[in-house]
Formats: sequence, C-alpha cells, structure tokens
Amino acid sequence: MLTTLLVSHEISLHHKSAFIIRYICDMLFNLILPSQIKTFHFIDGKKFKYFGIHKNLLLDHIYNHLKYYSKYYSGAEVVVDAGASFGTFSAMVHYLNPNCDIYSVEMDKTSFNLLEGNCTGIKKIHLFHNAVGDKNAQIGYYFNNLYPEGSQVGGRKEGQYKKVSQVTLDRLVELNHIRKISLLKIDTEGYEVHVLKGAHRTLSISDCVIIETDIFLPNLIRVLRVMAKHGFFLVYFGVVNYDQDRIGSLDLIFKKKTNAVS
Repeated sequence: MLTTLLVSHEISLHHKSAFIIRYICDMLFNLILPSQIKTFHFIDGKKFKYFGIHKNLLLDHIYNHLKYYSKYYSGAEVVVDAGASFGTFSAMVHYLNPNCDIYSVEMDKTSFNLLEGNCTGIKKIHLFHNAVGDKNAQIGYYFNNLYPEGSQVGGRKEGQYKKVSQVTLDRLVELNHIRKISLLKIDTEGYEVHVLKGAHRTLSISDCVIIETDIFLPNLIRVLRVMAKHGFFLVYFGVVNYDQDRIGSLDLIFKKKTNAVS
C-alpha cells in the first residue's frame, strides 16, 4: 500500500514523505494508547478520526483511491457520496480535486459527527445527516459499533437499533439544485437497490457511478438491470471485500453510454 502511495504522481513528494512519517507515529500512538476513536493524520496533515475494529482504514482507503478511483473524478465538478461514513472518500476527492463540489450523505449520527470534524473548514464538502433510499420518510437501521461502515437499513438485525430521516437521491438533487453529477458513489451496505429506486432523475444527470454491492446473485442482477436501463455499462471493478474465504461484496464502476437518452 505504501508502495502505491510512493509511486503516485497525484501526491507531491513533500506530502508523501510527511504522511508516511506521521502515519508511523500515529500507528505507534494508537497501539500504546488504544482508544475507541482512532486519530490519524490525512495526507494534507489535518487530523482524521474514525472508530471501529479497522487498524489501517485511512491507509487502505488512500490506496484504493490511487489504484481504482481517482481517475474517475480527476476532472469532476460535482461528486455525490451516498454512504460517506467518516469521509475518507470525500476527503480524497477534495484533496485530489479541490475545485469539486462534494455532497456527502451519512445516516449514522456518531459517524456523521466524525465526518463533520474530518471535513471542518472545507467549504466544497456539503454534509447531510440522512439515510438514502426509495422514499422520503423516517426509517430504522442497525448500528454496528465494531464495524460502523457496515451499519444497515434492514439486512442483518445486529447492533443498536436507531432511527433517522431518509431522503431519496432525487430529493437531495432537487433541494440542492444539482444539474449535473460527474460521479455518484453509493455505499449503503446491501440497500443499493432501494437507493437506485429513488434515483431516476439522479442517474439521468450522472456520468459515472460507483456502487458497492453484495454478490447475492438476484441483488447483483437487479443492480445491473437498473444501470443498463438508465444507459450505463460496466467498465471496471473496484475493491473486492471478502467474507471469510469468499467474496462478500465488490465495487462496480459504471459509465454512461454516449448515445444514452436521459
């Protein structure tokens, strides 16, 4: 992972070397004084906080962006991050493309509070404490304290039950007067089909979409059908997540066909 960072042409030599030194110090500090909330430093030197069982979350996500995703938002004007968690995706987009407007949506209040802190002072990142789905309503979800990014609407009924206001992506787009989306990222832990049902207008104005989806075949087929219906084709795979010895989920990367009709 550090090798990918070192050979990247997207990050300055000064930021690379400073990040590696700080990261090693941060790792040692978190090992010596373990805390539920882990504090690291982002590439630009700002503090970045998250919680859960992950030890290398920040480094893992930087690596994934440099390997899989950065080319899809290098010239983006608007990015929508549905399922923003602590803000690693939004922070990387902003770092590599500081002129881009980023709309970051996170449903869990604990994660959202850290997202707010991690994005403090970044005017180009617009934050929303909501779930995203197929209707505008109050809904319930299950919060996973060990793996907060895995908190789910429906799905496995594990963890603390909480409620939150849900919006459709179409409603979010309407309220914020978004006319064009360069990249839409959906990471909603098995809820992606519901998110897509509330995103007809959103998909019609999106150029590229990254969707994390599980490998349950009926769900995968539904996602592929919806995207094809809206004029998208699968161009690549991103991160593959394993559940013990099998693939649990993976990121699908779609681009709109040039002759697609909105």
